[in-house]
Formats: sequence, structure tokens, C-alpha cells
Amino acid sequence: MTDPHLPQEICDYIVDLLRNKQDTLERCCLVSRSWVPRTRKHLFADIGFLYPDYLVRWKRAFPDPSRSPGYHTHTLTIGCPEVVTTADAQEGGWIRAFSNVIQLVVLSSFRNLDDSAVPLVPFHNFSPALKSLHVASKTFPCTRILNLVYSFRLLEDLDLIQLMVAIVPIAEEGSTF
Repeated sequence: MTDPHLPQEICDYIVDLLRNKQDTLERCCLVSRSWVPRTRKHLFADIGFLYPDYLVRWKRAFPDPSRSPGYHTHTLTIGCPEVVTTADAQEGGWIRAFSNVIQLVVLSSFRNLDDSAVPLVPFHNFSPALKSLHVASKTFPCTRILNLVYSFRLLEDLDLIQLMVAIVPIAEEGSTF
């Protein structure tokens, strides 16, 4: 008995219908080698490096940036910009592998109270397709953020949020707030 063969368009349509089902898409990669490219499109559409460990795991899984699935990423969230930019400088610009990002979210590092030393230059024009930029920061200098904004010619959506650092007084024993 021979295996039934479906046209690639039908297989792609099936995979597209499963775009919001992460576990099922991962299993699709095991069904057939021909399904892998289409599933990658959905599996890697939204990538976040919220903590340094996430970046370490990504680089371990995809040591060669030019062969990584970063090409499929449409939304990139950076929660540790100081770690990402340092890694980019050490490895010759691996951020450029995310060349199809449409939405970039850069969140201030919650480990550091001062983001002013974090360079944003590696993100300048890294994705010519970028249309949406969201930056939430405690202390990124305004000129640095504006230089980042000006590097994206197709930008349509911009959110700049200044995070406030709250200092909460320590309650004395027996007192209430």
C-alpha cells in the first residue's frame, strides 16, 4: 500500500488552520519533512527574549544566525536589552537574522535601575519591514530612542512609555497602610 500524497497547497492550508495550536504545530513537524517550513512560519512568528536565559537557549538551539528561524519572526519582544545588545556585539550582528519583524517591543530591564548605558544601535533598521515599535523604559535617553525611531522608514505605530520606579516605604512593625 502506498502513502497517499496531498498537494503541498492542501498541506499548507491545514498547517495554517492550526496556527494558534502550538503543541499541534510541533507535532506537525514530525509528520513530514515537507510540513516543517510552513509550521516554522507559525511556531516562530512571535519570539520573546524576556530573560537572559531565553537568549542562551535560543543561541544554543540555533548557533548559526543565518540558519535560524528568526526569519519567520513577526513580533520580537526584548525584555533584557542589555544582554541582547551585548550578545549582538560579541557575535557580529545576529539581531539582523530577524529581518522580517513587523512589531518590536523593547522593555526596560527590571534588573537594572539605569538603562542609559544600554546601546540601541543594534536595533537600528534591523528589519526593513518594521511598522510597530513599543519602547517601555525607565531611563533610555530621549535622543537614543528618537534615533531608533528615525531608523525605521515604514513605522506606523509608536508607543513610548516612561516607566516610573516606585519607592515603597517599609512599614514599621504594627503599622498598617
